[in-house]
Amino acid sequence: MHILRHPFLIGLSLTASICFMSCGGDSDDPEPDQTEDANFDVNRPTDTDVGDTNSGDDPEEPDTLPHDPEYRDDADASVDDPPIVDDPVDDPVDDPDISPDTDTGSDTDTDTGPDETPIRSCSTTVYYDPPGSPSSVVIAGEFNEWSTEANALTQGADGVWSADLDINAGEYAYKFIIDGEWESSIPDNVYSHWSGDIENRNLFAGDCSIPKLETLHARSDANGVYASFQFWSENGGALLDPGSVRVTVGGTDINATINATNGVIEVNVTDLPDGKHSIRVWASDVNGSLAEDAPAFVPLWVEPEPFTWEDAMMYFVFTDRFRDGDGIVFGGEAPNVPWVANYQGGDFQGLLDTIEEGYFEQLGVNLLWLTPVLDNTDEGQAGTGGDGVNTFSGFHGYWPIEGRVIENHFGTAEATPEELLEQVIDAAHARGIRVLFDLVLNHVHEDHEYNRNHPQWYSDACGNCGSPECPWDDRPLDCLFAPYLPDNNFRNHDVVMQFASDVEWMVERFDVDAFRVDAAKHMDHVIMRRLAMRLDELYVDQGGAPFYLVGETYTFTGGHSDIMRYVSPTELDGQFDFPLLWPARATFVDNAGFDTLDTEVINGERSYHGALNSPFLGNHDIPRTASLIARSCDYVEGDCRYANFHDPMSDTGDINQWNIINRMSMGLFFVMTQPGVPLLYYGDEVGLAGTSDPDNRRMMPWGSDITANRAELLQRVQAIGQARQDHRVLRRGERKTIWVDEHFYIYGRSDGENVAIIAMNKGDARTIDFTIPSEWGWNVEGQSFHNVFSGEHNITITGNTAEIELGNWEYALLVQ
Repeated sequence: MHILRHPFLIGLSLTASICFMSCGGDSDDPEPDQTEDANFDVNRPTDTDVGDTNSGDDPEEPDTLPHDPEYRDDADASVDDPPIVDDPVDDPVDDPDISPDTDTGSDTDTDTGPDETPIRSCSTTVYYDPPGSPSSVVIAGEFNEWSTEANALTQGADGVWSADLDINAGEYAYKFIIDGEWESSIPDNVYSHWSGDIENRNLFAGDCSIPKLETLHARSDANGVYASFQFWSENGGALLDPGSVRVTVGGTDINATINATNGVIEVNVTDLPDGKHSIRVWASDVNGSLAEDAPAFVPLWVEPEPFTWEDAMMYFVFTDRFRDGDGIVFGGEAPNVPWVANYQGGDFQGLLDTIEEGYFEQLGVNLLWLTPVLDNTDEGQAGTGGDGVNTFSGFHGYWPIEGRVIENHFGTAEATPEELLEQVIDAAHARGIRVLFDLVLNHVHEDHEYNRNHPQWYSDACGNCGSPECPWDDRPLDCLFAPYLPDNNFRNHDVVMQFASDVEWMVERFDVDAFRVDAAKHMDHVIMRRLAMRLDELYVDQGGAPFYLVGETYTFTGGHSDIMRYVSPTELDGQFDFPLLWPARATFVDNAGFDTLDTEVINGERSYHGALNSPFLGNHDIPRTASLIARSCDYVEGDCRYANFHDPMSDTGDINQWNIINRMSMGLFFVMTQPGVPLLYYGDEVGLAGTSDPDNRRMMPWGSDITANRAELLQRVQAIGQARQDHRVLRRGERKTIWVDEHFYIYGRSDGENVAIIAMNKGDARTIDFTIPSEWGWNVEGQSFHNVFSGEHNITITGNTAEIELGNWEYALLVQ
């Protein structure tokens, strides 16, 4: 780790641990949109403009200091009953005096390291580089009972203030006092720690009595993976035991170069096949003490072209409804639950079979979003579908009862769910497909182990979300989705530590690549920022593959600021683009004009500033697009989610559902040619029917159930997805509108070298003359373009002008 010494930012150098970054602002009174002038990078650089901070509570007077137990979130919790945290809270930064990291930043595969093994200090050093020229800086926190005098910092010759703290291992809330004044706010790129109603900085202090493993640097290329790791002795100086070192690359044990004198472990493995080959390292000292961060973990990919998250196309696998791999509902069904809302037998074996058959590659998909994988309640619950009558099971995955146990329904008689999930991820990675886990952080089921063992972790609620006393938008933080789904209180820091540790367990146990954060707007920023910065700090900053964090904030047209409130370089990378969903559906379902749709596209571009959002046409919380097109359900006459109405795409014989096929394929063509990470909801590629939840989660058709109607739509979607993967410009190019009116829409993508022209017509056959402005600087003059999908509509641009003719519900993708 490097010492963080950015302006306004604290850097902590400890051999006993530390690193931090922060979250800020009270979500009940959200801070202004932080993204107005930012260009967001999925790699989340840490050198952000931390002068733009969030507002927070200011303990201005001494009598407001949190000296008493009431300042703690959990004043009654026993110190002997800590959260179930496997991973220690300490992250050493190189001590300037005994830095083991001699890497100058050059692209080398070895690191000679220090002459001797560095020894962990039991002192925690805090750095503070403030704005201006203060005459005094004091640190006060839980570790010194918020004393305003006990721990003054001293200023070095470089202007940076520092103090050495002799404190026990743990995490502590604290703030700085500058010239006698408490910090009124904290930067949004340092870890934060709520205590009572005050958000503070968070201090990590590690356990110097055990050894430590640290990643010095790592990288991969088209041939192999390379990394070096530093072993730190515990404060007694016990050296590394070379015989204890175990290194795996992609799950295979390998021989590493071990220097027992300076504690450096080097990994250099070449001639690897394409796919993911993450490194894990275990090591102990000569006294048998295992390093606290073992295994040190670095996610790495070997692939011919470096991947960025702009290259991803996501497919939502609704596991229980996707494919049954063994013909049984493993684990039984919830009692007294209607069939449509009960477990139906989808499992990881079915998903594994689909991956190995190449189905996702044929769709151009390289990112699989899995419904939550943790174990859910086996009991039915009443009224959860919104009708207030019918019961549901936990087939959807959003009622977790365990922190680190995989859903029992997703296994088979031959293999446990854990074993099959490992196989699913390995099979995906071997094909260049990333895997995304769905994180349920806002709540747990009332039977969850954490609710049983730590009831103090759960907030008092105003009532059910959407009730008069708890409107969805006015009380998002303290409303309940259901009475049996208690809210996690992330202003209790034990809760933050527990769930962050659970996510780290998922990464290291299953080598997952990305996360969806469910119900983002219903949680304090502290947890999402903790996850984002912790993932970078532990796995990415020294060269590991970046993660993608995408959130779900259900909003409507014009709700750009609602979703961008949670997107920043130190929080979410993007969100699902609900503001674009509704005008897209209006266009392709209800015949709204392309001009209206384009207005909303441009509004999004002006609001998102490079955030990596996910455009989509359907998901598991709204009626199926195909059924809206077919007008299959009469919402005027009543709720038909339990009616099991006929799916017109299931009709056998010749193709007869052109209205669904044309509208669905053009709608998906629009989504899959937008910037960001497009989402394809399972079954939309075959026009699967469904109204509201749970009917929008029907079982995916396979084999003989793929009728001529479904096959035609599937073939079209496969062609679109393949085109997106085949043409980099569709993934990374800037987007600009070329021509638009009510029925005809032309826009382009350019990456500076190549240009793609996307055209679609949902009116009568027409010929459009269009011009690409020369000031755009696009490489089009004199260029010939061919239609990827057919031999028709090929054009040549002369004088930056060309014409294209399209028939009714026809679209074209023109590339050079």
